[in-house]
Amino acid sequence: MLNRINLVIIIAALFYLKAETKIISAVDSINYYPSLEYLQLKNKFLIESSLEISKNDSLIIPNKINIIEGKIFIKDSKEGLFIIKYDYLEKKLPIKIGPEWKNLPDLDKIPFNNNYKESGFNLSKPKNESNIYSSGNIFRSISFSPLGGSDFTGGLQMQVNGSLANNINVSGILSDQNLTIQPEGTTSDLENFDKIFINITHPNFLLDAGDIEYIYNDKYNNINRKLVGLKNNFNYKNWSGTSVYANSKGISHFIEIKGRDGDQGPYELIGKDGKRDIVILAGTEKIWFNGKRLKRGENYDYTIDYSLAEIHFTPRIIVDFDSDIYIEYQYSDFKYQKGFNGISLQNTFDRSGYLSFGLFNEFDQFNKEDLGGTIIDSFLVNQSSLIKINTAYLDSIGEYILEDSIYIYSPKDEIDTLTRYRIIFQYNSEGKYEKTINETGEVFYKHIPFNERLKILDRYSPFKIIKAPKSQQFGLAKFYFPINEYLSVDGQFSGSREIHNIMTENNDSRSSAYIINVNVDTVDFKLFKIKLSYQDQQRNPNYISLGRETHVNHTQLWNIDKIILDNSRENQFQTNVVIKNFGTSSFESAKLLYDSLSFSRFRFNQNIFNKHYKNSFLDFNYVNTNKSFYYRTAGKIERIGVKYSPNISFVREENNTLNRYQKSGLGINYNGENSNIESGFNFRTDEDFLEGAYWSINSKDLILYTNIHSQSNLGWKRNIIYKKRIKQNNKSENLNYSLLDLSISWKNRDSPFNLDIDLRREESLMRNRAIVYEYIGQGLGGYRFDKDFNTYVLDPNGDYIAYTFITGNRKPNTVIEGSQNIIIDFSKLQLFPHLIIRSDSKQEFRGTGSILSSYGIMDTNLTKLNLYSRLEAIISKTRSTKFWFQYNKNIDGYDPRGNDLNIGKEIGCDQVFKLKENLSVKNHFNMRKKSIQSNISFNRNRVLQGAWSNLTIQRRHNKNLDFDIGAIWGFDSGKQFNEDFNAKAIGIKGAVNIFLNKIGRISSEIIYVNTIESNNLSILPPEALNGYALGASLKTNTRLHYLLNKTFSFNINFNTINDSRYDNLITLQGELRAYF
Repeated sequence: MLNRINLVIIIAALFYLKAETKIISAVDSINYYPSLEYLQLKNKFLIESSLEISKNDSLIIPNKINIIEGKIFIKDSKEGLFIIKYDYLEKKLPIKIGPEWKNLPDLDKIPFNNNYKESGFNLSKPKNESNIYSSGNIFRSISFSPLGGSDFTGGLQMQVNGSLANNINVSGILSDQNLTIQPEGTTSDLENFDKIFINITHPNFLLDAGDIEYIYNDKYNNINRKLVGLKNNFNYKNWSGTSVYANSKGISHFIEIKGRDGDQGPYELIGKDGKRDIVILAGTEKIWFNGKRLKRGENYDYTIDYSLAEIHFTPRIIVDFDSDIYIEYQYSDFKYQKGFNGISLQNTFDRSGYLSFGLFNEFDQFNKEDLGGTIIDSFLVNQSSLIKINTAYLDSIGEYILEDSIYIYSPKDEIDTLTRYRIIFQYNSEGKYEKTINETGEVFYKHIPFNERLKILDRYSPFKIIKAPKSQQFGLAKFYFPINEYLSVDGQFSGSREIHNIMTENNDSRSSAYIINVNVDTVDFKLFKIKLSYQDQQRNPNYISLGRETHVNHTQLWNIDKIILDNSRENQFQTNVVIKNFGTSSFESAKLLYDSLSFSRFRFNQNIFNKHYKNSFLDFNYVNTNKSFYYRTAGKIERIGVKYSPNISFVREENNTLNRYQKSGLGINYNGENSNIESGFNFRTDEDFLEGAYWSINSKDLILYTNIHSQSNLGWKRNIIYKKRIKQNNKSENLNYSLLDLSISWKNRDSPFNLDIDLRREESLMRNRAIVYEYIGQGLGGYRFDKDFNTYVLDPNGDYIAYTFITGNRKPNTVIEGSQNIIIDFSKLQLFPHLIIRSDSKQEFRGTGSILSSYGIMDTNLTKLNLYSRLEAIISKTRSTKFWFQYNKNIDGYDPRGNDLNIGKEIGCDQVFKLKENLSVKNHFNMRKKSIQSNISFNRNRVLQGAWSNLTIQRRHNKNLDFDIGAIWGFDSGKQFNEDFNAKAIGIKGAVNIFLNKIGRISSEIIYVNTIESNNLSILPPEALNGYALGASLKTNTRLHYLLNKTFSFNINFNTINDSRYDNLITLQGELRAYF
């Protein structure tokens, strides 16, 4: 496996980079017009992390940045004045790391000459001037804690640009910070947190090193891999080619699934072995819905959770039971690492013909020490591709017993003398056990009766199946021969070899495939043009490609339920006729032999490109298998007008032995100067086939839809998508649902009002989930268990982590999410020039029913309800004052044992009084009431109300010293365990900031709080007194930041806690960072 740090060292050694640079700050003001492609800054070689773009006092996120040329690309922006602040590299990067004074000569080596009329040193640049421009930093961090142990981390951030030699340029980004997180799949563009990328260009070649993406796509192949290694493209005279030598970050896979009626998700992605416990590599997914490529993002077609491998479709997409969803992706299943090597060559000859070859090898990489000698011996001796290892071990305190060859979960009793087992269950698609959770929140595995196994999606076994490391080799030869002006032949011959056990290389399978096309190019007649093509394709048994070789709608065209990978023969004859001023007509006649099945197909497609009907089409597809037939007819007629464009659409699909449906609809589109409206309805009827050639109506659907996109010059912006389905079926089920995606905003520079409203509603079939807490060790988690209240509490020094656990089958679920933000700036009204009102509200509902209902703790149809509202009034003049009122209601139904209801109310005030230029007083005060009810455990029930105050005097003694001193006071009273409690806290705090001549800072804070309970109770609710423990609590925090010679800096963070929970807990974090 390639080591990322070693790769950085190799790259740096190749360039022998020497850097000494000067970073300059600049501010550019640029008037932007829609006709401009980009904003051109006055300086080049930008420091991207320093870039700040604003317009009308609002931050702007650029679509693309060319840091070398100083070009900023703005997405969908109106004309206006942009203010751009940035740092850039002046001149060329010097050849040493460090400040310029290090270039000064020693005093005793300066020659003395009385004839010198000028004094000073010649600080001209060395003759071996570097053309490499770089900036960045490297750091190492260490942390110590008696609970979590010690941890040592580090990273590198670097940007490189410049010229290595004549016509050889280099650019790169090196960012390796040991970050394991991936970007969220809710936006169209993803941010790479950890990336190493070096690019070297020359007129004849291109070399990429680091985190690369290898793409080998053409009409026959779709090979895409996310890799870490080296990639090269080159051109020389008539030759061109690519090569790659790298490690693969994951496994490439593609699947096709059917939609679920009225279910927007989640749709789960799986590994090649059916395993669901996988992680999708960010940005590798490609999704087609009924043959149409979708775009990722909450404002587009779908979102994806890469860690859970789940896809949700937005209200833009309506999912039916017959929707065809094709997905390509790469994933990691935490097994073998993979290597990927390959090379391709192409020679172009006369009349644009070519001959191309390619060889690729993808193989598992393994460590003998990780596998173990016993497993390796088994693979070598038995020459098998898999072995089975028992994971049930005798253990006197194990939680399982064995009865009739079935393991049963039975925690040990004090007087228990049974033979017990400790079992590590493994995922197995053919397993006989399922993972479940009991009433006490414990996760365990239970045996599934044979007649119920098909209902269980995730199954497990008390043994582990280990597959031998394997490799896949793939070779191809492509050609294109133009015989004359009209006639040409092209095709590909390919072969595959899969070695199921690379330790012996005896257990392998080999196969081959070919595809040949004969094309008669466009023959021009007076009224029309005609183009003919014939294709013959064969894939032998056991043939394995490295990527998709068929069109994404191939299974839909042939009405088959499986992606064809091998053992097939397909030929097709196609005629395309282009009729002038009308459209294109396509005729297809095809045959398919697959396993023992024979199919024949005819397809007609008519597209109209007349300017008045350019969105109109007709498509007819007919498939015959001798035993049954299938056909699908779809069409649309749209009359394009200046503003209004009405349309009629229809679809009819029938499988003569199973089912059929027909759908028809009317719609109209409106295109105005600042708005676009699309509205209409579809009517659908589904029927099932009965014996005796009779058909029975299964359901009838009426689907209404409206899409509104508008933006006015006054400041209004509206994006509304609404879809409503009314369904009648013979099963008396209520499958009506509505989808809504609403976004309304008002932003006007001259208006005192600022408004943002977002609302989303969708339907889904959610599998019940529970939140499970797992002990991982002292100080290593984010939660602690409070045994008195039988609950888990957030704590950065906790012992537990939380994760979501699937507990059951899919059930209908309504998801509603909303937010409203309102700002009123009275200074623009000249009424109250120092007053600003802000309102922030959020809603989240998951369950069945309506969000407007009054939900309580006993509601079983509720998964989650969260209502949050905050109102603020900000007054600023000689003093700054903020009043707020906050309300929060949360019902957590993730626990299968019951619900927790949490209601909180808070009112407060923040004030800053400036007494003198260097003296101010800051006060924080709030009153709150909190109620927690639970039908899971009586101990969780509690009610409290109280107040908390924090008064601080801030003094700036001089430019080098600030200090704060303050008092803390608070009280809470309420009821817990049916007992009254009354507690109060009083304390002091102090803080000091020492500035070390603009090159460093020492910040230290100490807080002492003493809490007392007047009824002599030994425990308090976790929320009481801002979370302080009973008794005396002492917390300190000291931070030191220092910059050495503008080249090195170090940071130290020292924390201590001493209270009844933690006895003299000390944590220390340090970081050393070098800049260049």
